[in-house]
Amino acid sequence: MKSAGGRKRSGGLLRELKAEANLRRAFAQDKLELRYEPIVALNGQAVVGFEALTRWKQSDGGLGSFGPHVGIAEESGLIVPIGSWVIREACEQLQRWNASRPDANAFVSVNVSGRQLIDPGFLPDLTHTLAETGIDPDKLKLEITESIVMRDADEPLLWKIKDLGISLHMDDFGTGYSSLSCLHRFPIDMLKIDRSFIRNTSTRRDYAPVLHAVVELAHHLGMEVVAEGLEEASQVALLRAMGCDYGQGYYWSRGASEDEALAMLPAPERNLKSA
Repeated sequence: MKSAGGRKRSGGLLRELKAEANLRRAFAQDKLELRYEPIVALNGQAVVGFEALTRWKQSDGGLGSFGPHVGIAEESGLIVPIGSWVIREACEQLQRWNASRPDANAFVSVNVSGRQLIDPGFLPDLTHTLAETGIDPDKLKLEITESIVMRDADEPLLWKIKDLGISLHMDDFGTGYSSLSCLHRFPIDMLKIDRSFIRNTSTRRDYAPVLHAVVELAHHLGMEVVAEGLEEASQVALLRAMGCDYGQGYYWSRGASEDEALAMLPAPERNLKSA
């Protein structure tokens, strides 16, 4: 007779195998698609680019977040082909946007996992995608979490990515264990302040000075700063007063379709929203 613990472990394994099979099926059947969260210049409230977000098409026609499935994708290795598809899809989308609105000069950012970075085919595939889509490499931004940059990233690889002309963003800054003295070693162009810091400014006054210090540090190191998770006009005003360069969050959009995103790209004289 199996022990209760054995049955529990067996049940957990079966759930993981089923989740992996569902993910493989979804990817093979084109059940994944991208939505685009606008990134806004806080000094003028104009949309300057988008972060590509992966969504899972549901049987009822809705879209589910891909976030809960990232762990399974990384453990199974599926994150490599899925991540490659996301980058290519985002680059092709960027090409279409810029063809329709070349005056907007928009960029697109894509999250990259540690599993992708250790794959030997990542850099050749990235180079091939840039060549095939013909986009300006500077308009593709790769977002790598703070923990990956500081603990797992291959520093020479990051410099090779930079040599392609691609910008690198450190995502979720403030949630990892980075040594501030090491930041200058890496070819990071932008720090993305984690949404937890933004959320806590409403309840803890001591978070505002921390945010201000991060913005000043980044600027001192020649980096720009984007604040994630902005939901209220007061948060936008606070970060703008601190000199934060960009913001993104539900205050502007929860994720737009291709056409909705195109409509957000304003002419130079227009603003998206005044805070």
